[in-house]
Amino acid sequence: MRRIVCVAAALVALSGCRSGGARNDSGVFKELTAERLRIVDSEGRPRVYMGEVKDKGYSALSVLDQEGKVRLVVILLADGSPLVALNDGDEHVGVGLGLGASKGGTAFLSFRDKNEKDRLALGVDQKDGSASVTLTDSSEKRRVVIEVDGKDAASLTVKDKDEKPVFKAP
Repeated sequence: MRRIVCVAAALVALSGCRSGGARNDSGVFKELTAERLRIVDSEGRPRVYMGEVKDKGYSALSVLDQEGKVRLVVILLADGSPLVALNDGDEHVGVGLGLGASKGGTAFLSFRDKNEKDRLALGVDQKDGSASVTLTDSSEKRRVVIEVDGKDAASLTVKDKDEKPVFKAP
């Protein structure tokens, strides 16, 4: 990873040099303006993409592995919601982390299976402070929910395959 960062810094410096970017007294470029940035490794393989994803309406930073598969994505949605996705070797999102601006400010961490179904989710509502842990089945039905509401009341609910409670405490 350190090698990629060094290659990225060198490419940014070279890009600014070729485009006639202004340098400060220390020889450092003050600004580099681009719509998109693509960073390649020493063999010319794409390793990092940065820019707007026009057909999706958001900005993203994507890091690719040696085979060219996207493994890490940092996204800023149009509504200001930041998201981070960690992908497996088949480019399926395995772990997602975010703060939903349009969903009342819920911070979440979700773990997905190979079919990209949420199986474990942790969440904190930024408005009322409630926190939850949710386990879902392969159809993404909520089967176990542990929650502490905004008034610090805790509960545990276990549900059947139709999401009907079979156990609840308290």
